[in-house]
Amino acid sequence: MKKVISPDCPDCDRPEDIHHLLVECVRNEAERWEIFSRFPILRQVGGCNGALSQPLSDEIFFYSRFYKKFGFPGVLACVHGTHVALVRPSEHEERFFNRKHYHSRNVQIICDSDLNIFNVDATFGGASHDAYIWRQCALNQHVQELHNNGENLWLLGDSGYPLRPWLLTPIVNAHPRSPEEHYTNVHCRTRNTVERCIGVLKARWRCLLVHRVLHYDHHTVAKIINACCVMHNMANRARLAVPELSQTDFEAERNQQEPHGQPQYGPSESQLLQNGRQQLATIVQRLWRNRT
Repeated sequence: MKKVISPDCPDCDRPEDIHHLLVECVRNEAERWEIFSRFPILRQVGGCNGALSQPLSDEIFFYSRFYKKFGFPGVLACVHGTHVALVRPSEHEERFFNRKHYHSRNVQIICDSDLNIFNVDATFGGASHDAYIWRQCALNQHVQELHNNGENLWLLGDSGYPLRPWLLTPIVNAHPRSPEEHYTNVHCRTRNTVERCIGVLKARWRCLLVHRVLHYDHHTVAKIINACCVMHNMANRARLAVPELSQTDFEAERNQQEPHGQPQYGPSESQLLQNGRQQLATIVQRLWRNRT
């Protein structure tokens, strides 16, 4: 493996390459994030099991970038799911057969305002809904804890995600020229960041396009997806040009991705939903007052 930096690891005198730093040597979460601070392009790519637990100064950096670009306050990141097709698996086929009637992994992507992926979860099959994957993600719990500690920050998701004080969704069928419509327009413009991120990811690594079915077992497919996300961040950091997708590829991809639908709220979620509506109403009025 190519060395990232020249010195050997001070702890065990082995070459200090990326794999050694993140897998063989790092012993705890604090050390892991110290490593990520030295290699920002690798910032939490590889699944939700490690969870985002960056210092608060990093969180402030992320949501200030969104505000400067789009005028939407408090946005830490944007979240979205995308399907990557694979051949029929030999085990647990029902977990991978999605609503578009092909086998896939439903990949959760979370990105910053510069289209860098700092969290990817490729562990779920295509039968899993975006909202279900988000509920299992440790980042969900982390952002909830930040909210409970008084931090006014949130992620943006489409209407397939459950509304929460820390996860804001668009207002469906808002009245024309109303504060709610203005909020939804700003929300969609900001949240489109993650859709553009996924588009760039798949334009660079076209094996991830739905009609380019991956002929590997589902475990290998997950590793391929994670590797492509790491290389996507490397390409962004190097400011490499993004190849254009043909209209045929673009249409095929759009037609084979699932519609997001609407989340189902259980009785135990009523208070969280109410709190989310209150938070959303506050943001609606703030954006309406600050409109130009």
